[in-house]
Parts: sequence; structure tokens; C-alpha cells
Amino acid sequence: MKFLQTGDIFWGARPEAGKSWSRERAADIRTAFAGILEKAREEHADLLLVAGNLFQGQPSAADLREVNRLFLTAPDTRIILTAGDHDRLMPSSTALSFSFAPNVTLLSEKTSTAVTFRDLGVTVAGFSWTGDTAPGNVPGIPDMPEDGNLHLFVGQLPADTPVPASVTYAALGGCHSHRIFPGNRAGIAGSPEPLSADDPGEHGILAGEIAANGRVSLSFLPTARASYLELSFTVTPDTTAAELLRTISASIRAHGGNNIYRIRIQGGRHPDETFSFESLELRCHILDVQDLSEPQYDFGSLLAEHPSDMIGFYIRKMRRPGMSPVQKKALYAGVRALLLTAGERRQP
Repeated sequence: MKFLQTGDIFWGARPEAGKSWSRERAADIRTAFAGILEKAREEHADLLLVAGNLFQGQPSAADLREVNRLFLTAPDTRIILTAGDHDRLMPSSTALSFSFAPNVTLLSEKTSTAVTFRDLGVTVAGFSWTGDTAPGNVPGIPDMPEDGNLHLFVGQLPADTPVPASVTYAALGGCHSHRIFPGNRAGIAGSPEPLSADDPGEHGILAGEIAANGRVSLSFLPTARASYLELSFTVTPDTTAAELLRTISASIRAHGGNNIYRIRIQGGRHPDETFSFESLELRCHILDVQDLSEPQYDFGSLLAEHPSDMIGFYIRKMRRPGMSPVQKKALYAGVRALLLTAGERRQP
């Protein structure tokens, strides 16, 4: 028997709201889920297990209809849905009264907590979060009867939840990173697409196969269109702003324009050089830029040139060992302002 496992899709989410590419990321989430259904059809998967948080929150009827149309594209795959902490089932949840495709089963206390597919010889039990569910009162995985069937469990539970010996495999959710547990007794698929900069690494789904003797084999299949990457660049006093932008742009092209970047600048720049990243942020998916570069003043020469004026006094007053970034910034800004003022005074 073959199955695919996913969860924490967050259909309807718009990662990095306010950024120009936020709408693209929302579309990526939908595209990723459509791809999972396509994969299920291509691989002739018997089951697709959704371990919670298919939706960002309470789905509307329009959301359910759109997702249901995708379910219909893989009619030979039995799809098991459970709700997580974000799309938990409330008494007013539209999902409870929605007419899903014939190949879809929503497992919950309001519908059914288990379903048996006799042609597959498998029983799938599941847990859906409700309005009464809190992190401290989620149930454990129940024991399954000895009836000759394979027994699976699906739901968003803590990763350290014990898996009873009567359960062949537990498909868990609630974590954005994938994880396969020892012995392939349980797995977390993670989110198919990263949802924030806190979701590094690869993202995708789990593909499993269960032999007649109950032995489970698992593999991870990448699905993400984008990743959050951090790029670091070191500047010198010879580095110009135009050269730095060209270097960053080339690195982004090499790593992929679809990815989302955090840029870190370090090293020492020329005191008269300033870096602006606005044009880059308009063209690329730049989440933020951390400019830690420092102007390379020759304080020895400055003190020799200004031994008794305001510039020398300011340097001696502000400069000290073990300065914090804020203190350094104040020193550099003050020196620059004083040098500019001194230059203006010297002009005829």
C-alpha cells in the first residue's frame, strides 16, 4: 500500500504580507498543494494523509470548493483530512457540513474518528482539533484492535507522542520541518512551502509504502518553490556601492530568483561610501538587509591632524575599547558630521 503524507499547508496564508511578492507566495502554497494531488495521481497513491492545518484558519465555502476541485483530480486516492490548531473544527465550521468528493473523509468527533478501507486492508484513525482543544489536553494515539488490518493514525499531536505497538504508522503534524522517526513508525511531513524565515531547509511531503507484513518505508520528496536563504558579503574600503549591488544581484541569480533573501553586509567600507538597497529590493525578493559594515577611519591620523579642536576632542571622548554597535555608530556619525562641517568652514 502506498501513501503520501502532508500537513501544515496553510491554504489562504500570505507569507511576508506587505512585501511585493506576498501574493506570489500565497499562489505558491496553492500550487504546491495542487502538485501534491498531481503526485498522488501519478504515483497511484492509495492514501493521502493530511495531518492538520490544510487551511490558514476557518475555510470559507469558496476555499472548500476550490480545494475540493483539486481532490477530484485524484479520484483513485483516498484522502484523509484532519483539522489542526489553525483550522480547528468549531460548531459553526463550514467544513462539517460541506459535501466533499467521494474519495475524501474528514475525521473528527463530529463525523467519525476512524475509517476502514476493506479493499486495502487498512483502518485509519484520526484526531481533529476543536474549539475545546488546547495544547495541554490533546489525546494520545489510541490502541487499535487486532483485526488483521494495517492501522494508521493521522493528526496534529506532539512529536514525542508514544505510538502504540498496534499502530503501523502515525502521520503527525504541527511542525513546519519534516522529520522521520526511528523505525519509520511515525513521521512529520512539515509544510510543503516555507511560511517564514523561521522555516529554513527543504520543504515537501513524505512518501511511504507499507508491505503486507507491516514494514514501513519512508522517503522525503521536496515540493517547495522557494526557500529562505541568507547571503553574506564582505566589503573593503575599495568596494563601491555599484560594485556591491552587482555582486549581490549575481549571487541572487545564481541561487535562484524565486527564493527569498536576508542580506548581511560586513567588513570595512570607505568613510565616504554609503550603500542603498532600494533598487535591489524592487527587483528581488529581499526580506531584509543587515548592514554591519563600518567606515574605516584612520583615527591615528585624524588625532594628529586635529589634536586640539572639536574633532580630536570628540574622538578621544567617544572612542574606547569594547564599544557596542550603537556606540560605534554614534562615533562614526559624529566624526563624519564634524569632518563635513570642518570642510565647509575651510571653503572660501
